[in-house]
Formats: sequence, structure tokens, C-alpha cells
Amino acid sequence: MKPDDISDVALVRLYRDARKTMDLPTALRHVAAELDRPRCAGLAPEVVAVANEVAVRFNTTRDLLLGRTEKNALKRGRVIAWWLLHYRFDMSYPKIGKAFWGRDHSTVLQMVAELAEEMRHNAGTLMLVQDIEAAAYRRLAAVAGEMQRRAA
Repeated sequence: MKPDDISDVALVRLYRDARKTMDLPTALRHVAAELDRPRCAGLAPEVVAVANEVAVRFNTTRDLLLGRTEKNALKRGRVIAWWLLHYRFDMSYPKIGKAFWGRDHSTVLQMVAELAEEMRHNAGTLMLVQDIEAAAYRRLAAVAGEMQRRAA
């Protein structure tokens, strides 16, 4: 299965989640913007799954999350994605930095360490990260199941 297939599966979820908080025209524009994004060929499936899930939770697009945008609203989601990729998917800091528009590994390391410290003291942050983690695992399991069905 190509990484593009993962993002296509995510569009259905994106629309469903968008409809919970947006009126129909806004939700459709949100999904249409996601369809117009460049595909994420070459990224590991776990990067795509985590980035998609974080993007949905932070009401943005995967490309903005993976890109160079420095908006404060995106920084928090981006750091959560980095933490998940490092601690749950065993990705190195340089690989994470490369996937997120060539950021320096020391930036990734510093921000992940700050988030880990915050999670020790803030139950809300810990619950948010755990919720995103569970959703990303479900997304990957669904993709794996689809791959098995196609192979059979």
C-alpha cells in the first residue's frame, strides 16, 4: 500500500470529524483543501498516520503540520507528533526532523524533552497525547487490515 492510500482513508475521518465542529460548506472546503495538498510520497506510514491524527485534532492540515509554518497553534501539535514518533515508533531525532521539512535534530530533541516534562506535571497534556496515540494506532491497524484484504 502506498502512503497516499493512508491519507485517502483519513479523508473520510477528516470529513466526519469536521462535520462535528463545522457547518457543511466549511467542512467541505476543509476536505477539498486536503485533497489539493501535495501527496506525502516517501514518508513512513507511521509519520503519515501520526501527522494525520494530530492535524485532525488541531484542526489543520497534514501539510501545514509537516511544513515550515511557525504558527503557535501548529507548534504544539507538531511537538506532540515528534514525541509520538520518537517514543512510540522509535524514530531517531534526525529522521523526525527530516520528515518535518528538514528541521534540525537538536530542535526536535529540545522540544520533545520539554513536552515530556510537561506531561509529567499536566494530566491534560498526557491524556491528549495518549488519545492521539491510540487514534494513530487504530489508523495504522485499519491500513494494515486493508493491505491484508488486498493481498488475499
